[in-house]
Formats: sequence, structure tokens, C-alpha cells
Amino acid sequence: MDVPAFPTQQVLLDQAPCGVLVCVQGRVVWANRTLFELLDAEADDLAGLTAAAAAGTRFAALFGCEGRFAVTDQGGMTRWLKRIPAATPVTLDHWEYFVDITREVELAQEVAALEVRDSETGVLNRRGILSALDKQLARTRRYGNPLAIACLEFRADDTPEASMPAFVALVQELRAQLRWVDEVGRLDRSRVLLILPETDEASAARLLQTLQHDRIEPLQRGRAWAVAIAVTAWRKGDDQRRLLERLGWPPDSASE
Repeated sequence: MDVPAFPTQQVLLDQAPCGVLVCVQGRVVWANRTLFELLDAEADDLAGLTAAAAAGTRFAALFGCEGRFAVTDQGGMTRWLKRIPAATPVTLDHWEYFVDITREVELAQEVAALEVRDSETGVLNRRGILSALDKQLARTRRYGNPLAIACLEFRADDTPEASMPAFVALVQELRAQLRWVDEVGRLDRSRVLLILPETDEASAARLLQTLQHDRIEPLQRGRAWAVAIAVTAWRKGDDQRRLLERLGWPPDSASE
């Protein structure tokens, strides 16, 4: 098969559906039309550009090593690009392709926004448990039924990664012991929130005391971790933030 002459190759690369960037000795010597479109840039913006000159500009990521990165055009629109290094010919220092994966990233973010389960423990994640709390608060305000919540903070001497199996075991034990109407969710890396409908504060405190003695303490034997428990119940005028603040959960986290 005959290989096209370089001018023909350059025309083909210029029309390629992905961005192409060529650098020699750390300096941009050529980019195709698609890359200019992806970056909302002109030829003069990239010609001769180096990493030092690009630092602090919207072109800095071109000289990075991230597999994917975001670039923002002059109108403020953000686009995600995937970097694919090429097998560089001996005459070239640097040759890379860039693929637009903006829609892929947006879809992943949309899926994540809909996900309400924590992947490590299987219970509700923060979004899920706070949404469940909002629904229970609305029900309590409407009908005046009691509502209690409890926060359990897992405290371990180990690193979060090393103590994760014990944390997961604790969360799953809590879920197994509670009623079907109760909700269990993970607030952050070390805190679990329990929602206990139709339960006043005194009853919730007794329940947590029983769980601590019968279920949590056996899990702790021979292991360097402990659990701090806080319990409260809905009072007239309470909203989600006020309830969580009484449990000691950071106010700034409660609004995220």
C-alpha cells in the first residue's frame, strides 16, 4: 500500500474528528482544526506555545498529564477532553490526540445525582438519607407524630481504609436490627444517621442503648474502634438543619 505524501496526511489530520497536537522540544508546532474548535482558539493562540507560557491560562491543561480534563472557552462554556498519547515518531517530541467526552461526563454526573445508595455500605448515601429526613419532617409537621433521629460517629485508631470493614459491619448490623420503616444512611466517611418515625426521644435513647449493649459492643471486642451516639427528636419549629445541629453534625455539611 502506498503511503500518502505528508501534505496529504496533514490535510487528513486537519479534518480528523478528534483534536491533534504536535509539540517539538516542548513547543507547539502544529494543531488541527478540530482541536482549535474544541478549545475555541485560533492558530495564533497555540503557535509556539510552551508549558511555561500557558501556565495560568485556559490552555495550561494541554501540557498536563491528566487522562481527562476540563477546558473553558471564551464564552464560559466548559468542555471535557480525553487525552490519548500517540506512539511518537522519532522526529517528534510529543504527539497527542484529544477526544471530546463532555456528554459522557455529563451523563455520569446525572447518574451520580440520581444515585441514593452508598456503594461501600449499601445503605442510603447522604443525598438519600437527607431526602428521607425531609419527607419524614413534612409528615411529622402535618400529623404531629413523633420523630427521632440518631447520629452514630465511628471512631477508629486505624486509617479510614483499614477500618472500613469494621465500619461496614457496624452499618449493616444497624440496618438488620431496625424496623422496616426506619431509615439508615451514611452522612460522611464516619457518621451514620438513623431516622426513627413514630418514636419519641426517650424511646430512641433506650433503643440506642440496647443496640450499643447488645449489638455494637460485641462487634468492638478486640478492635480499636468506638462509637459515639447522639439522639434527638423533632420539636415544634425544627427544620432539617436545626435537628442535625443538635446531633453535632457540622452545619456547613448539613446544607450540602
